[in-house]
Amino acid sequence: MIVSVVGPVKGRIEATLKHIQSHNIPVDWLICTGSFGVWPDPAKLDRATRQREGSGDFARWYVQGPENRLQTLFVSGVHEDHDWLRDRLQIGNMEVLSNIHWLANGYKTVIGDADVQVRVTGFGKVFSASTFSGRYSGKSKRHYTRKEFERACSSGPTDILLLHEPPGNEWTRRLVFATRPKIIVHSYYKQVEPYMFMGIPTLAMSDGEYIFMKYTEELGFKLI
Repeated sequence: MIVSVVGPVKGRIEATLKHIQSHNIPVDWLICTGSFGVWPDPAKLDRATRQREGSGDFARWYVQGPENRLQTLFVSGVHEDHDWLRDRLQIGNMEVLSNIHWLANGYKTVIGDADVQVRVTGFGKVFSASTFSGRYSGKSKRHYTRKEFERACSSGPTDILLLHEPPGNEWTRRLVFATRPKIIVHSYYKQVEPYMFMGIPTLAMSDGEYIFMKYTEELGFKLI
């Protein structure tokens, strides 16, 4: 199975997918490290997303249907409509568009086919000490909660631990220990070493950057 991993897109979905497909590599799944740009109502775009050319792709696809059918999996970043995603979770429908799947915090899913099955645990958003301790504010929608953390830890071993925030604090260390991933994938910030974390291979993706990797049960994940 061939997977393409992309960093925060912030709404420029169509251009990103076209760049990936221009390589003519038969990608089975696209995985995004968050801030995919889920804004069904273009009037609600936050400033960071609005500044990106083409940042209204999701809203247009939501009305017209997506122009690209590549199977996609993403976790929440900072730049999403968190209220809308919360409502999707409550009704149990996390396929936000045809073939575009949201992996809510603390949940695990399986991607692949009958021959290859890859487990992915999602843990998006960023850390805030006040939100984590139960003191909520207007910005808490962007933060992961202790309940989500406990759900992720109890989800069991995984193949890919898909984060938005780089690992490094006490809680992500505990999460890595609990889930024992074969590889960690996250968004890249300069203060974090991108290649290894707690002895586990790590991919750190900057905004819009993408790579390709192949997974086999014999060899695990290999960049191509």
